[in-house]
Amino acid sequence: MSSLTNKARVILGSFFSTLILCTPVWGDDTEIYFGGSTTVSVKPNVLFILDTSSSMTSLDGGSTTRLDRMKTALNSILNNAQDINVGLMRFSNPGGPILYPVTDIDQALTTTVVQDAFSGITSSSISSGSDDAEQIPDGTVTLNSSTLDMTSVTTSSTTTVTTQISSGNDDAEERANGSLYLTSTDLELMTGDSTLQTVGLRFSGVNVPDGVTVTNAWLEFQIDESSPSTDPVTLLISAQNADSPGAFTSTTNSITSRPKSTANTTWEITTNPAVGDSLSSPNISTVVQEIVNRSGWTSGNSMVMILDHVSGSGVRTVEAFNGDSSAAPKLHITYTSGVATTTTANVASSSDDAQETSGGSVNSNNQSMDLVNSGELVGIRIPSVAIPPGAS
Repeated sequence: MSSLTNKARVILGSFFSTLILCTPVWGDDTEIYFGGSTTVSVKPNVLFILDTSSSMTSLDGGSTTRLDRMKTALNSILNNAQDINVGLMRFSNPGGPILYPVTDIDQALTTTVVQDAFSGITSSSISSGSDDAEQIPDGTVTLNSSTLDMTSVTTSSTTTVTTQISSGNDDAEERANGSLYLTSTDLELMTGDSTLQTVGLRFSGVNVPDGVTVTNAWLEFQIDESSPSTDPVTLLISAQNADSPGAFTSTTNSITSRPKSTANTTWEITTNPAVGDSLSSPNISTVVQEIVNRSGWTSGNSMVMILDHVSGSGVRTVEAFNGDSSAAPKLHITYTSGVATTTTANVASSSDDAQETSGGSVNSNNQSMDLVNSGELVGIRIPSVAIPPGAS
């Protein structure tokens, strides 16, 4: 046999020389397709399917087994073939493993490929930057990362802040004719002096960062005096659609002329708390979230809530800043903030990655891992993964 270079034909021949030891299932014969030309522009793919069953030990009346005769024939083909892509597959029932993938028979082989071939393991590697990628939940795909981050940990915290009216010009009543009442010692929800009105509440220094998720928010009032009517009353809570609105003034329509948020919350008041007790609105988180989501919002900005009458003749009289500053209306906001933290951990030892064959043998000394070999399992252990308890 002529001397061969370190190419695919050498590995294929070496593979075949070991097949005489294999004795799975039965078979009849071996069919080999061979084609090629020295002037082809597209190389044909030839996959040799080898029968290594017990019937291949038959001598057929001669002195050489079928397997040895097939070995001699295949070695001759491999040594003389050119311009084809060749692979080896072993016949079994049903199907069988690919022993060596279809490869250019004249391709020079790397050391890793040679070692994988002799060990009976086939492997493939990422060959292009576009063949591995990361996609984050918003759909953004990154192709040029130097590492692939396997875990992304988001730690979040829940915070509740309370902001109280801090000035007499920050709570006001606007009558139907547009006139403002800024000095009242109480706020009447929603009828004052038998006239329907709109109530404005400005909370300055709201310490809610931008980009957070508002999970709950509500207004809290303290009852100032017994109401002249304990009938139900329904009102609508909106916010002024502004980054940091100013205080109310005596200018006509100083409350109703302000642009309102798209989000709003209906509040039907049916309870009648005693004097000194609190009266709280339903959840207005969607209203607050719309303001916090504004591009100009930043922690410490002011926020205005606007209360409009919807229906009902009832009245609830609550404290104003000018009546009792310590009992002035409050805005409570609960929000969660999450900081995405990427944690990268790597396999640290040869015993932390291994390949198990279908027969149960384990090899932890491979230079590469075969992720596609039929019937085999790959195990990877990543130590010291820094993910705190409760992370999501």
